Amino acid sequence: MPLTIVIKIGTSSLTQDNGNLAIATIATLVETLCHLRRFGHRVVLVSSGAVGVGCARIGLSEKPKTIAGKQ
Repeated sequence: MPLTIVIKIGTSSLTQDNGNLAIATIATLVETLCHLRRFGHRVVLVSSGAVGVGCARIGLSEKPKTIAGKQ
């Protein structure tokens, strides 16, 4: 019987201590999600890590504090 599985992942799981993306962790997550889908499950990925990952992508050393900065 297929399940609906909701997975929440945050900034600390998607980035390393130095702020860089945790590529190996993200790759493992993707493999796991694909495995679940192959078995027929519905998977919902909820990420609260968008700001942290975005900061890493554009080279910011810390998260913006203002709403305008986060946009």
